[in-house]
Amino acid sequence: MKQPTIQERELRYRTIFESAAVSIWEEDFSWCKSALRNLGLEETKDIRKYLAGNPDFVRQALLNIKVLDVNQQSLKLFEAKSKDELMTSLDKVFVPETLPVFIEELAAIAEGSSYFESEAIVKTLNGQLRNVLLTISFPDQASLFDRVLVSIIDITERKRIEEELRVSELRYRSLVEQAMDGIFISDEKGHYIEVNPSAVKMLGYTKEELMGMNVQEVLVPEEAKSNPPRFDELAAGKTILSIRNLKRKDGSVFPAEINAKMLSDGKMMGMVRDISERREAREKLQASEEKFRNLTETAFDAIILMDDAGRIIFWNRGAELMFGYEKWEVRQRPLTLIMPEKYRTLHTQGIQRYLRTGENKVIGRVVELEGMRKNGEIFPIEISITSWAADSKKLFSGIIRDITERKRAAEKIQKLNEELEQKVTERTAQLHENIKQLQESEEKFQKAFQASAAGITITRLSDATYLEVNDAFVNMTGYAREELIGYSSVELGLVVSMKKREEVLRQIREHGGAKDFEMTVRNKQGNLLEVLTSVETILLNEERFAINIIHDITERKRAEEQLESVNKELESFSYSVSHDLRAPLRSIIGYSKILEEDHFEKLDDSGKRTVSTIQQNALRMNSLIDGLLAFAKLGKKELQRSEIDIHALVQKLIEEYSPTVSLQAEIRIDPLPPAYGDEALLRQVWSNLLSNAFKYSSKREKPVIEVGASRTETEIIYFVRDNGVGFNMQYVHKLFGVFQRLHRANEFEGTGIGLSIVHKIVEKHKGRVWAESRVNEGATFYFALPA
Repeated sequence: MKQPTIQERELRYRTIFESAAVSIWEEDFSWCKSALRNLGLEETKDIRKYLAGNPDFVRQALLNIKVLDVNQQSLKLFEAKSKDELMTSLDKVFVPETLPVFIEELAAIAEGSSYFESEAIVKTLNGQLRNVLLTISFPDQASLFDRVLVSIIDITERKRIEEELRVSELRYRSLVEQAMDGIFISDEKGHYIEVNPSAVKMLGYTKEELMGMNVQEVLVPEEAKSNPPRFDELAAGKTILSIRNLKRKDGSVFPAEINAKMLSDGKMMGMVRDISERREAREKLQASEEKFRNLTETAFDAIILMDDAGRIIFWNRGAELMFGYEKWEVRQRPLTLIMPEKYRTLHTQGIQRYLRTGENKVIGRVVELEGMRKNGEIFPIEISITSWAADSKKLFSGIIRDITERKRAAEKIQKLNEELEQKVTERTAQLHENIKQLQESEEKFQKAFQASAAGITITRLSDATYLEVNDAFVNMTGYAREELIGYSSVELGLVVSMKKREEVLRQIREHGGAKDFEMTVRNKQGNLLEVLTSVETILLNEERFAINIIHDITERKRAEEQLESVNKELESFSYSVSHDLRAPLRSIIGYSKILEEDHFEKLDDSGKRTVSTIQQNALRMNSLIDGLLAFAKLGKKELQRSEIDIHALVQKLIEEYSPTVSLQAEIRIDPLPPAYGDEALLRQVWSNLLSNAFKYSSKREKPVIEVGASRTETEIIYFVRDNGVGFNMQYVHKLFGVFQRLHRANEFEGTGIGLSIVHKIVEKHKGRVWAESRVNEGATFYFALPA
C-alpha cells in the first residue's frame, strides 16, 4: 500500500483542523520549556508550588505563549473576524479566574503528560465570558513543549442548564424542607424513602427511623386493618383525599388530612396536615353554640332574634317571664306585639329605612323605651339592638332589660341628691372655715420652720435637690438660700463621705426614713461640721419628698473627745493608784494576821475586835482595789469581736452558780438571739447582772429570775429580771457610778463596782444600759447592742 506523502498528510490534517466542530488552537510553548528548565525544578510538587507563589512568572508565560493557528470554529467562539485577531498571546482571552487552570496546564506539560482536560472561563474579543472545556494533546513527543494542540468546547449552555437545574432542585428542596405540612415520599409498596422536617416533627421519629418504615406503621392499627392504604387506586392515577388517625412515636394519636398521589417516576407522595387544631376549633365552636343556648335560656334579660321583616324567630326563657308569652305564641309574629301603640309605626318605619338606606337611630345603641306585657301592662325597658348578615339576609337581635326597679331607685336617688345638695352647701361653708384654719396652720408651720434652731430642709427624693431650707441651715452651711435651692448636697460639695450618704438613702428606701444618723459635712468656707440628721419621707401628688432635720453637734463631739481624753487619764490614774495602794495594804493584812496568830490570846476583847475590824476593812479595801483595777483595765482593752451564742453563754453561767442557789430559784430563760461583740467582756456583763439578780432576790422565799430579749430594726435588747428587794427609782442615776451602792454592806455584800463595769463594757460596744424597779417588787436591768 502506497504511503501518503507529507503534503497529503498535511492537507488531511488541515482539512480535519479547519472543519472540526470544536475550537482548536495550535500554541507555541518553547518559552515555557526554556523557562521551566532554567528554574531547575525536577519534582512536580515543586513546580506547582513555584507557579502558585509566583504570579508574575505565570503572567509572563501568558504573554510568551504564542498562538500559531486557530480553526474556523475558534473564530465563531471568540467572535473574531479573522485568525490574525487571535494569533497573538493568550492574555487576550485570559481571565483571572482561569489562573489555577493555567498553572495546572503548565505543570502537566512540565510532567510530560500527553493529555490534559479541565473546565475554564475565557472571554471573547467582545468581552463576553464563556464556560469552556479545555483538552490539550501533544502530537509530536519529540518536540515536547514546542507545539501544543488545545481543543476548546463551548459548554456555556450546558453550565447554564446545570445551574438552572441546581437552582430548581434547591427551590424544590427548600419548599419541601420549609413546608408546614408533612411531606412523605414512598416506593410503590409504601416504604418511606424521603420525608421533610415537618413530617419528622409531626410523628416524633427521627428522619433515620422513618426511612424504611411502612405507611401502615404510622396508622392506628384498627384503621390499618379496616381501611388499608389504597395503593392500587394511586397506581391508577387517582388522587386520594382522606382523613385518618395517625400514631406518633410516643403512642399518642392525632387526626390528619392526607392528600396522596402517584408521581411520574412511580413513587408515591403524601401531603399530611395535622388537623388537631381545626378539629378542636370545630369542637370549641359547637361548645360555644351550646354555651350560647345555655346563656340565652338562663339569662334574666329577654333575648329576641328577628328577621328582616321584623318577625320574631327566637324567644328565650327570660322573654317568656318578662312579657308573659310562650315561644309558640310569638314565633313569626312581629316585634310590635310587645310594644305600646305609640311606638309601633315608628318601629316599622325605622326597620324599613335601615334596610333601604342603612340609616338608623337605635341600632348599636342602648335606649330606654316602654314594653307591653301580655296582660297589657306597660313598663319601662332598656333595649340594645344589633344587626348582622346571614345567608344574604339581615337579622336583628335585641336584649331587653326590665328597668322598673332601676327607675324606682333613680327616683330615690334623685331625692337623695336633693338632700345631698343641701348637705354640700352646708359642707362647703364648713370647708371654707377649714381652709382658713389650714392657712393659719401653714403660717404657724412656716414660722416654726424658720424659727427652729436645727437646720431643716425639704428635698425631692428623685434627684435629691433642695426645695426649701430654713435660716438655721443657711447659717450652718454658709450658703445663701438662693445658692441652695435647686441644687443637691453632692453638687454643693456638702457631702464628705459618699458611703454614709448611701447608707442614709438605703435606710430611707428600706424603712421610709433614718433617725439620729451622724455625718460630716463641709460648709461653704471649707470647714468640717459634725451633724446629727434625721429624715422622714412624705408623699405629695404621688411624688416622694424628704424632710431632713440637722443638728450641728460639732461642739458636742469636741466635748466628747475631751471627755474621753480625761477618762483615759482618769483610768490611768486609777490603775496607778490601785497599784500604789497594794503594797501598804498587803502589809496591813500581813501584820494583822501575825498579830492574830501570835498575840491573839494576850489581847482583851476590845483588842480582838480591833484586829478583826482591821482585817475585815483591809479585805474590803483589797476587793475595792481589785474592782478599781478591773474598771481601769476596761478603758485600755481592745474589743475582740465575733458572733456569740448568748443563749448558750447564759445557760453555762447559771450552771456555774452554787447548786444551792440555782435550785432555790425559779429560772426562766426565753430564746436569746446571738450578738456580735467581745465574748469575754459580754460574759462579764451577764455574770454581773445574773449574780446581782441572785443576790438581791436571795431573801425571797421563792426567788424568780427571768432572762429574755427583743429585737428592733437597729438593736437587740436583753434583760435580766428578778423579784428581789428592788430599789427606789429616785436614785437610779447613781446606779452605774463607780463605788455607788443603794443598799448597805451589812444587807448585801459587794463593792459597788460591778454595775459600773457593766455600763463601761456596753458603752464600748456602742450600746446602752438602763434599769427599772420598785422597792420590794424586784428590778429589771436592760442592755441593748447594735443589731
